[in-house]
Amino acid sequence: MRRHIAQMEQTPFDGVVFQVTYARPDGKPGDFLWKAWGGRAFTDAELAPALANLTATPFQRFTHNYLRFDTSPGDVDWFDDFSAILTNARPAAQIARLGGAVGVLF
Repeated sequence: MRRHIAQMEQTPFDGVVFQVTYARPDGKPGDFLWKAWGGRAFTDAELAPALANLTATPFQRFTHNYLRFDTSPGDVDWFDDFSAILTNARPAAQIARLGGAVGVLF
């Protein structure tokens, strides 16, 4: 998004729904928000590159942006421990706030 924000803001929209990636050990980006509703808790270090990229994005017209937070596919059962999901929701909300998003899209 950062690389293309100038072009994106030429459209008739006033915002986007965006995703956040995490730094995988193999160097490829992983989709944090696709895996956040699961049993794995992500670290701030894994999410730091995405936050830095988002906060460096020079938004002008896009003032109504939302962070996407997927609840599926999810690898938890209703009776499982949801502590990892809560752990992941906290940095997701922080990233949304620090990145200037107006909300979270579930």
